[in-house]
Order: sequence, then structure tokens, then C-alpha cells
Amino acid sequence: MGIAAFFAFYINANLPISMGLVWISNPITIPPIFYGTYLLGALMLGTPPGDFHIELSLDWALNELTAIWIPLFVGSLTVGIVLAVSGYLSIQLAWRMHVASNWKKRKLNRERRQNSDTPPTP
Repeated sequence: MGIAAFFAFYINANLPISMGLVWISNPITIPPIFYGTYLLGALMLGTPPGDFHIELSLDWALNELTAIWIPLFVGSLTVGIVLAVSGYLSIQLAWRMHVASNWKKRKLNRERRQNSDTPPTP
């Protein structure tokens, strides 16, 4: 979180969002995310998902990752693109709604001021 906060501040990014997004990918959530993207990639490529077990060794990484890296890459790329586009569009929509709401409030305030400044007609 500290590194994310530092870079968010340094590049003038949104600090709360940067720090919050760190919690999406952490050591607890990475295995289900990777497994889900692997399954999606295997489905997209039409290959049956293989049975594998995870070991924390260099031998496992060299042997197993060579078999699963293509479906993992395709699934991760697909999920990344879909989430990036949907995140961008939802932020754009939220921003436009916020700006439109502010414009309406300004218009109402301007009309109220104009109506209260005019003297009453006899």
C-alpha cells in the first residue's frame, strides 16, 4: 500500500482508489483469480483444463507453467481488457452524471438568485 500511495501521489493519481485496488490482488486472492482466468482461457481456446497441483518449487514452475501459460495468458488478457473497458466506461458515466447534476444545481441556484433579485411588481 505504501508503494501504491507513493506512486499515486507522485504521478497525481487518485490516492484512495490506488490504495484500495492493492487489496484486489493480494496473496489470498491471487490463486482464485489465476485459476479463474486459466479456466476462461482454456474455455476460449477449446482445450480441456488440465489437472495440476501447485508446488512452490522451480521444477514445478518450469514443468507445469509451460503447459498452462497459454490459457492463463489468454484468460488474463481477456479479463484485463473487459475489466479495463468496463471500468473506463463506468467512470466516464459516473463523471458525466456528476457534472450534469452540478450543472442542474447551478442552473437552479442561478434562477433562484435572479428571481429573488427582481423587485416585486405592483
